[in-house]
Amino acid sequence: MKTKSNPWVITGLILLSLLVASFIAISAYKTRTDHIVELAESNFKKFEVIFEELVKSRFRAMALGADVLLHDEELIKFFEERDRKKVGKNLDEFYESIRERHDLTQISLYTPPAILFYRAHQPELAQMDMSKIRHAVVEVSKKQQRLMAVETGAGGVVGIRALVPVFKDEEFQGLIEFVTSFHFPLEEAADRTGMSWAFGITKSVWENVERPNNDKTDIKKGEDIYFEYSDNVTQDTIRKADFDPRNTKFIITDAGEKKIFLHTLKVPSFNGEPVVTVVVVGDLTSQFASAMMDAWTRFAIAFLVLSLLFVIGYVKLDSIRAGMMGSFGAQRQQMETQIALGLVAIEKVKELDAFKRSFFALLMSSISEPLISITGQLKAAARMLGGSVSSAPQQHLAFALAESDNLLRLVADYEQIEVFRQGLVKSTSSLMSIATSIDRMQANVALYQRFPQFHVKT
Repeated sequence: MKTKSNPWVITGLILLSLLVASFIAISAYKTRTDHIVELAESNFKKFEVIFEELVKSRFRAMALGADVLLHDEELIKFFEERDRKKVGKNLDEFYESIRERHDLTQISLYTPPAILFYRAHQPELAQMDMSKIRHAVVEVSKKQQRLMAVETGAGGVVGIRALVPVFKDEEFQGLIEFVTSFHFPLEEAADRTGMSWAFGITKSVWENVERPNNDKTDIKKGEDIYFEYSDNVTQDTIRKADFDPRNTKFIITDAGEKKIFLHTLKVPSFNGEPVVTVVVVGDLTSQFASAMMDAWTRFAIAFLVLSLLFVIGYVKLDSIRAGMMGSFGAQRQQMETQIALGLVAIEKVKELDAFKRSFFALLMSSISEPLISITGQLKAAARMLGGSVSSAPQQHLAFALAESDNLLRLVADYEQIEVFRQGLVKSTSSLMSIATSIDRMQANVALYQRFPQFHVKT
């Protein structure tokens, strides 16, 4: 009998399909986005390694340049004599000759503790006391040892600096400072990884170096103020993004309509304090959009396939159930037929066994009764004849009587054997081992022979 489809059941099946398809889509989206984030994190680590190696390389290059200038005996002599005019002429020429080739931004000479003696192409800055701002210069003047550091100078200029002390007859005269742009390692790392960057300094350093405010470029995030960016898009991204610069882990956040990866990179000063913070930015918008599209595609396919399977299966349930019941019915009928045949066979076996028993009983009765009668007649005849035993008739009669008894015993033995063979009587006797019996007998004989008062014949 065909039943009418229930619309509520069909609705439930569609909702179940929707639920399963949603789970498939969410799982696919999470797997894809997790992989995207892992790649972004790996890219950041690559950026970090390239940046740090390039900073070290610039340290070595700036130190080498300072050593070259240190061997310019004429310039160093003018510096020791504090002849600013002659120092300026020689230093300006030297600076022009190597500035572009080595990406130099400053070459300066300082006298203790941190008085700017001369800066190439900026003679107006001479005699400025930089001790409040330039802690690295003060440190070199104090310890009289060369120092490599990333430090923020006057006006908030961040530079990669090499500071080399100058001595005359082991007497400290001042120091030479070579400065290269902080942008160089950032731009190189960005080119190799495809990521962008922004950097800033802490609010306390900002105030100390007296950097002028600029509302167009300055972006405050926590205790840091960012002012340099790889491009305008990154600047807009940093302005819109909500993040904590002191967070040591990466974040995935929204910046307007963009999905971005942010990871901060702390750049310590010579004393280990992180006064410069670099934010590495990765734009994951297109990759997340692709993951979302793939998830929607999987959702649509899974929903359609599951809905069709569930609904069609439900609609065809009567046919499927009828087919299953028919199959089960045929198997059941076949089993009943086999059971009936088995029962008939069992009855036949029982009938055969009863026939065998009745035949055996009839056979034994047919043999035993005549023998008993014959034996009885022979015994009666023997009593009637009497007389000598040696008479010929008496001997024949005794022989016939003896053979009849033997035949009766044979029939009785055969009857007993047949009873056991057919299982009419179950024997509980255990099997006897001849070897065991002989061993027991020999042991008994040996025991009796120990006593002399007994005589045992073997």
